[in-house]
Amino acid sequence: MDASTVTGLAAPQAGVGERMDGWRTMPIARLAQLSPSIALAVARGDQLVPYIANCKASFTDPNVSSVLGVSMEGVNNGPPIVQASVIDHIDYQIDQQNAFAGQTLKSLADFFFGMQSGIEVNLDVFGAPNYSPLPFFTPIRSAVGFLKRAWPMGWFLRYNNGIKMDFNASIPLPSLPVNVCVSFCMWTPADARYVRLTDRDALAQLAECGVTLPRC
Repeated sequence: MDASTVTGLAAPQAGVGERMDGWRTMPIARLAQLSPSIALAVARGDQLVPYIANCKASFTDPNVSSVLGVSMEGVNNGPPIVQASVIDHIDYQIDQQNAFAGQTLKSLADFFFGMQSGIEVNLDVFGAPNYSPLPFFTPIRSAVGFLKRAWPMGWFLRYNNGIKMDFNASIPLPSLPVNVCVSFCMWTPADARYVRLTDRDALAQLAECGVTLPRC
């Protein structure tokens, strides 16, 4: 196996590797169709670093069953990343700090509560483009499980995208507070050259690297 195969610089092909290894082993030309900035970083050999962003909600009032408009931590209706990123894992955790406090089986009770909590979520991607992967309230376990099935192909976000979630308790919560955290695990270029890099500029730089895309 030569270096061009490892880096994905070989001629595009729809092989088993692309299906099994996802965006990491895609030919550069194919990856560029999904995210020019990520493809440019891979073509240059620039480092991609992990980045974890969370959407968190706390249910503290028995009379309030919904927590709406939760953006990723540290963001107030704006893009959290400022450069293209690719999400390749999502997970969630639900904590009831006062339920069975001090008891040996608390961790077991919390585990099963997390599977059947009655907490539902929806999810919007804002920025450009904006779309709604989860337009209707869906049980959090089903929602996260469904989204996981698409990987390792990757979920690509542009530098001006962000994620916003709504949380809803469909049944009365047995103990308050209940804290919910949905984590998006992604990879993003470490180099400042990719901050707010447009697709047009990334494609032009890819062309300088000798990467060409189908004209269609």
